[in-house]
Amino acid sequence: MLIYYIKWRLIWFNKKAKVGQLEFELKNNQKLFKKQKAMFEADIIDIDELIHKTDSLREIEKRILSELKMYKQTESVKIDEILYISENIHSLWEYANDFERKQMMTTLFSQLIIDTNDEYKIGTGKARKIIIVSEK
Repeated sequence: MLIYYIKWRLIWFNKKAKVGQLEFELKNNQKLFKKQKAMFEADIIDIDELIHKTDSLREIEKRILSELKMYKQTESVKIDEILYISENIHSLWEYANDFERKQMMTTLFSQLIIDTNDEYKIGTGKARKIIIVSEK
């Protein structure tokens, strides 16, 4: 149980760090936008140059805002879901079908790399033992 809690905390901190990074990028982008406007007002750059530079800044701002919105919307729901799954993984796994098991794994991990001891044999129908190489 402790290992699931630690993994949940790591996921939570990673999301917090990503949101912080996006907010920092947004502030820097807004500063650049204000500088461009100030340069135009001081007649350092002309209107065409201002439009050209601020268009790219607006696109960056839209991208950052959409990512922030996505993280903030999924953050609370995802954390509650991860906590529930990690606390009840054994009982949930026992009664889940293949699709539900896949959903649980994709909820808990963004990337899971597995390997097997044996080579792949076509059409054996036997389940092979897997080894988790890494997870994120």
